[in-house]
Amino acid sequence: RLYRKQNSTMRSIMLWRRRNMLQLKRRPRRKNLMRSIMLWKNLKKAGSEAVSKAKEYDEKHHVVEKTKHAAIVAAQKAKEYDEKHHVVEHTKKAGLDAATKAKEYDETHHVVEKTKIAAIEAYQKVRQFDEKHQIVEKTSKGISAGADFFVKKIQQCTQGKDSDVT
Repeated sequence: RLYRKQNSTMRSIMLWRRRNMLQLKRRPRRKNLMRSIMLWKNLKKAGSEAVSKAKEYDEKHHVVEKTKHAAIVAAQKAKEYDEKHHVVEHTKKAGLDAATKAKEYDETHHVVEKTKIAAIEAYQKVRQFDEKHQIVEKTSKGISAGADFFVKKIQQCTQGKDSDVT
């Protein structure tokens, strides 16, 4: 009888230790979640501080106004250069020449038709491969399972917060 009592006591101690070890293993996850939340809040605060400092710097040094002025001056200079050297006209002419040459090449070598046929064949092969291996279905199932897992974990964490508060 004494042996049985000692055995049952040892079993209960071992079970108690196992339960506590499992709880200890689970706690850091919650702490990590809280740390990541705090980190997010700190990053958000730092971001808003950076925006306010950027606004202060702009008010002091007028960076936006200077940039706008530089863009206006650059546009005026480009317009003057174009009026002098007719860059836009030359560019339009070169574009039209390239388009006509491409049409001529396509008429002789049928590039567009061959490309269409190759694209259709590639699509059909991909579709056949998917039908054979069911990749889209497996991928969508995996994504939905991952999303469900993520939602459950968030719900568990929020339920844990509610129970801590009350």
